[in-house]
Amino acid sequence: MLGQLLAYPADWYAAAEQPYRFTATIAGVPCELRLNDFPEENIATLWIRGEQYELDEFPRCWRLPKHRGE
Repeated sequence: MLGQLLAYPADWYAAAEQPYRFTATIAGVPCELRLNDFPEENIATLWIRGEQYELDEFPRCWRLPKHRGE
């Protein structure tokens, strides 16, 4: 399942009251993403249906929200 979801475009949205956390629905599946303390850790942790995955890079088709002023 992970490989399939990494190939789908995703627009991530900031999770309310949780810094460095984002949510998205990818191919109908709710997902949560946390940005980690890179480079000491993997770049991000992804949760899909309760399963946890460590990511070394972001898929090119994923878009994180831009910071204000960009």
